[in-house]
Amino acid sequence: MINICITKCSYSGLHCHHTDCDKLPEYHDHIISDVYYIKLGTTIAEITNGGSFSAEYYCRPCIDKLYQEIKLKLDSRLWPMH
Repeated sequence: MINICITKCSYSGLHCHHTDCDKLPEYHDHIISDVYYIKLGTTIAEITNGGSFSAEYYCRPCIDKLYQEIKLKLDSRLWPMH
């Protein structure tokens, strides 16, 4: 089972796992070179796989992108095997 929790970022060091993240300055801190962390207090989505201890985090703009991707894949009207 996939667990999705929408919360505020409460500790530093989290990276957005979306491959096309824009890393907008209002949601990310730029440390050095290509290192970006999600800012504290930013709304994030934490996605875990059932009993797994690992999680993926998505910043606020990427939550909308992720929703659109999931919505298209779960729309049964678009499944070719009907």
